[in-house]
Amino acid sequence: MAPALRSPASVASFCLVSLALAPLALRAQTQPREPITAVIVQSPPVVMPTQTVIVVQPVVVAQQPAQDTVQIRWSTSWYPAARLRSVWGPYALYRFVGYGAEWDSIVHERDVRPVGAATPAWQAPTPGVEMPPDHRIFRGESLMGEWHGSWYPIRVLALRANGGARIRYDGYGREWDEDMVRSRLRLRDSDVDGPAPAVPSAEHLRAADPQQPPSIGERVVVRHGPTPKVARITAVDGPVFWVHYLGHNRSFDEPVSLDRVQRIDQDNAPTR
Repeated sequence: MAPALRSPASVASFCLVSLALAPLALRAQTQPREPITAVIVQSPPVVMPTQTVIVVQPVVVAQQPAQDTVQIRWSTSWYPAARLRSVWGPYALYRFVGYGAEWDSIVHERDVRPVGAATPAWQAPTPGVEMPPDHRIFRGESLMGEWHGSWYPIRVLALRANGGARIRYDGYGREWDEDMVRSRLRLRDSDVDGPAPAVPSAEHLRAADPQQPPSIGERVVVRHGPTPKVARITAVDGPVFWVHYLGHNRSFDEPVSLDRVQRIDQDNAPTR
C-alpha cells in the first residue's frame, strides 16, 4: 500500500511526475517486440535434400577359384570341385562345391577329370564283396554300407524284418545311425583292416613338427572334415603325406598337408 499524501504540495508533485512518465509508458506499450526464435534440436538430425550423404560399406571379396569346376575322385565317387591353388608338383588344393573350407583337400592330378568325362576302369573299384543270398547277417557284424554312391565300413546294431539292419558307421557318432536295406550292404574285403579305432584324447595328441615330421608307417590322427580319424602314413611325397584311414577301404586313401596331422603319444595312448 502506498503512503498517504499528507499535503497539497505533495499532491502537486505526484501529478507532475505522473504526467512526465506517461509518454514513456505509452511508448513502451506501442514499441514492437522482437520475435522469439525457437531452437529445436531433432534427434536424429534431419538430412536436407540438398545434402549429399556418402555411405561407406566394407566389401568382402570371396576367394575365387583359379579355374573352372572339375570333378574330383574321392573313394569310389566323383564330386564337383574348384581349384584354389597349386601345392607342389602334381598336387593342388581343391574346394568341393557346396562344402566349407574344412573339407578342402589336396588332390593328385590323376584324380582330377573334366566334368562329364568317363571314369577310367582302373579308377572304378568296387569296395566290399557282394553279399551271398544265403548269408545271414548277425548283430555286431562288421560290413560295408552304401551312402550316396560310396561304401563305408559299418557295424550292425540290430536286425530288421525286411532283411536289412540298423547300422552305425565306424568312427561316426550315433547321430549318423540309420536303417539299411540288404542291397546297401556288402561283406568287408581284405582292403578294410577291421573296425576304425577310437581317436585318442587331446592330452595324448600333439601338433606335427615340420622339423620332425611323422615317418612312413606311423599312426597319426588326421583332421577329416570336422571329424578326426586315426590313420597310418603310407608314403611321403615332398610336403605331402599319403594316409590310410584305419578301418576304411583303401579307396579312401588320400594326400594331406602336415597341418591336418597330429602325432600320437604312442606310449600312453593305445589305438588298437
